[in-house]
Amino acid sequence: MSNPTAHALEHDPAQSQWSTPMWLARKMAAWCWRGARVLEPCAGEGNLIAALLELGHLPSSIIAIERDPRFALHLQERFPRVSVTCGDFLELPCAPRIDCVLMNSPFEKNAQMHFALKALETARECVLLAPTNIEFSLTRDEEMWRTKAQVARRARLPVRPRFGGPHTASFDSVVLKLKRRDGPRRDDEIAQVSEEVWRP
Repeated sequence: MSNPTAHALEHDPAQSQWSTPMWLARKMAAWCWRGARVLEPCAGEGNLIAALLELGHLPSSIIAIERDPRFALHLQERFPRVSVTCGDFLELPCAPRIDCVLMNSPFEKNAQMHFALKALETARECVLLAPTNIEFSLTRDEEMWRTKAQVARRARLPVRPRFGGPHTASFDSVVLKLKRRDGPRRDDEIAQVSEEVWRP
């Protein structure tokens, strides 16, 4: 899918605006089952949306939210049949009837936790790109993992992705597929997590 205006949009590191590389966007989008109603809550220039469309998701099944008006306008021009809302996902009401949330949330302190919690209020599944410490810096007693979320799939990225181009930011990252818990974790629970390794 063409992306004629993306080069004119400058990402703002102060707002943690980083573009998801297309190779990674395609792999992440493949974790959303075909036919799912998908929400992209921090859509940026739209690479995750483009990947969903490449995989056969209908534009009418995709909802995008973007807080930066410049990028929201770009998304409306790039994907005229996708529903785009300009606003802050954390402040907006939960969108109805969402099956999966797909996102590269802002790499700000604790931002991924807030986005993941809101995502699991919105849908039963969430696929997110995050710093490696989102999962492993937490103790087993952390409220989110104990009562709200469980990791179903994990993809490790041994090569740091470049967000926005070859000379832009890179971070040690992991992709997680989270599922909403129906009840608190049992003390004897053993996690069953599918592990993958992704490379460009």
